[in-house]
Parts: sequence; C-alpha cells; structure tokens
Amino acid sequence: MRVVTYEDRPGEVIGLKLLLLSLHKHCPEVAVDVFVPRVDAAFERWIARVANAHLHGMEHAGRRGFNVKPGLLQRVLEQGASEALWMDSDVMVVRDFRQWLHAAPSSSLVVAEDRFGAPWRGRSSYARAWGFQVGREMPRQLNACVIRVLPTHIPLLRAWDDLLGHRTYLAAQQIHWSERPSHVFGDQEVLSALLESREFSGIPLSFLRGGRDIVHCFEHQGYPAHQMIANVVSGNRPLFVHAQGAKPWLGDGPPLGYLDTSTYTLLARLYASELEEESSWREPRSRVSRILCRLFRDDPWSSGIPVALATELRDQRLLKTLVRRLLGVLRSDG
Repeated sequence: MRVVTYEDRPGEVIGLKLLLLSLHKHCPEVAVDVFVPRVDAAFERWIARVANAHLHGMEHAGRRGFNVKPGLLQRVLEQGASEALWMDSDVMVVRDFRQWLHAAPSSSLVVAEDRFGAPWRGRSSYARAWGFQVGREMPRQLNACVIRVLPTHIPLLRAWDDLLGHRTYLAAQQIHWSERPSHVFGDQEVLSALLESREFSGIPLSFLRGGRDIVHCFEHQGYPAHQMIANVVSGNRPLFVHAQGAKPWLGDGPPLGYLDTSTYTLLARLYASELEEESSWREPRSRVSRILCRLFRDDPWSSGIPVALATELRDQRLLKTLVRRLLGVLRSDG
C-alpha cells in the first residue's frame, strides 16, 4: 500500500505536516507519496525527517487542487503499487487503518461517506445529469477526502480524470460555488456520477461511515453532538479526522468556541511542537473554550460536546436532516 497526498496552498502546509506526522505515528511502515507543485526549501528540510514520506515536485503539472486525484492515483498504481490510498491534506490519522481496509471486500473501492447533513440530491441524480445510463443508485453521498483504489480501478480513474477535464466541468468551476450545478460541483460529485453509471456499477463499494469511521469537522455541522456522544459512550475511535472548512491555524471561519474545541484542533495540538510553524493557535482563544478545555482536560472526543449540543438544539439540525432525507427518498421513489 502507498498513501498519496497533495498540497498546493501555502496556507495549508500545516495541515499537510499534521497528516504526515499522524501517519508516521500510527502507520510508520506505510510509504507516503507527497506531491507538491513547487517545493519550498524549508518544507523539503522538514519532510526529510519523516522517514516514510517521499516528496515529489510537480512543476509542469496541468492540474491543480482536488482535480489532481485520479491522475496521481493512476500514476502510483501504474508504477506498481498493489493499492493506493488517497488522503486529503486536511485529514489526520487517529489509529492504524490497515486492518479495517483489509477487512473490506478485496475488489471494492473504499471511499468516505460525506458529513452529516451534507446536501445531496441522492440516488442516481448525478449520472442522469451527465446523461449516463444508470446502473445503480448510490446508498449515500461520498466524500473524496479518503479513497482506496486498486489496479482494477484504473479504467474508473481514467474516466474520472477525463471528466475533470471536460468543458462542462471546467466551465462550472468558474461559477461561484453557491450557483454551481450539483453534478459538477466538484470532483467527488463527478466520481459519484461515474459509480452510478452502468459502465462502472459493477465496482463494489465500501464506505467509511461518517461519525464512526471518519469524522468530518465541518464547522458546527460535520460532527454533530449525537455522533460525539455515541463515540464517547461506546469508546469508539474513528480511523480518520477531516478538517473541512475553517482551519484552526488560519484564525477565521466560525466562532472560536467551535474551532478551539473541535476534535481536529485538539488532536492537532498534540503535534504542534513538531511542526516548526507558528503555533499560537494551539491555545484556546475564547473564555468559553478555555473553560471547556479545562473541564474536559483537552480530550479531543468530549471537549466539543457542549458546543455541538447547544448548536444542535438551537438549529434542530438532526430533525431537519432526517426530514430532508425522508423527503428525498419519497421524491426518488415517486
């Protein structure tokens, strides 16, 4: 197995470092291919100390951002890897994930389930929007932050890469995200469309379940209180934590009470001394968050429960999400 990751935003280098440090801690034997368009000398010196990481420059690459995923995965597989695991640079590893992956069906594409309450038209809507013949209805929305692929999936990766270069998709990326058609919103909706299509409907799917196997820390919405409480009560620890949206080191985004007590932030603080980066963000910045962190002893799994619970009760998002899902199913069945 080889892990594949990429970053081209200077402000997100801290996230990439956190990913590499967490991988080295929990899976030190797993090789990591790190692709960076322009290699910074300071980062090159830093990464040289991470034994399982291999840095690759991409000075002449035609793609940028999340659109590089299928091409890089295909490249690693064609170089001889028996399996490749894509991980976004804002993901951290919580524990060794290899046993979980090996328990998945041997020929399956492994992909993360999207965050709780994420917008989704459902079923086979993306394939229909692209004009594909429908081969299956997706049971849930996927998130392309973590994907495990095998050499047998290379035709899918090629088709995915082709669609990310299609004029329809490229034109949609010039539209503000709030007005963009859902089937061309981003790379993961395109992948979903292909998996819904008849051509690729035979590929078995295994999902990293949201809240249980992977946590999406998307402001107040991604990791809701009921999932937090369930994990604390059961003692479950997800395999991955994903920092969607605002990042703690950028100091922007939602109220600091959320960022300061999010699972991602509290896990990130464990590695702050190894980052060789400015790290004032590791200290809670609001009075409420300081009290909560002290009360819960900086525990990544419980410190944020009061904030998440207050938000969930105020917004009634659990009820709203369940109603939206029910209405979506009824519309699809009708």
